[in-house]
Amino acid sequence: MMRKSLPYIAWPLTDQKFPRRMPKMLQCLLSPCRCESCHGQAERLLDSAREMEDSIAVNLSSRRLEVSRVELLLQVGTFCIAVGALVAGIFGMNLKSYLEEHAVC
Repeated sequence: MMRKSLPYIAWPLTDQKFPRRMPKMLQCLLSPCRCESCHGQAERLLDSAREMEDSIAVNLSSRRLEVSRVELLLQVGTFCIAVGALVAGIFGMNLKSYLEEHAVC
């Protein structure tokens, strides 16, 4: 039986440019400045995401308060109409309240 060689394993070993590229690749990967830069960028992105989340929460809270305000105005309007209907209903009934007989009315 003949064993098949794996080209992706053998490729870097047979490449003539590989030994020259290796120090550059290690330098790029292991450089502390690059790691600190990536870490700083990740922290900035995380802070930006938190600020965006806070901004969205404030916006949603503002909308919720606007809806509550409209709901309160509707409830006050409904109460005023109900009181007016109650007064009209009381005076509109055929009951004797003797208010009609007074000179002021």
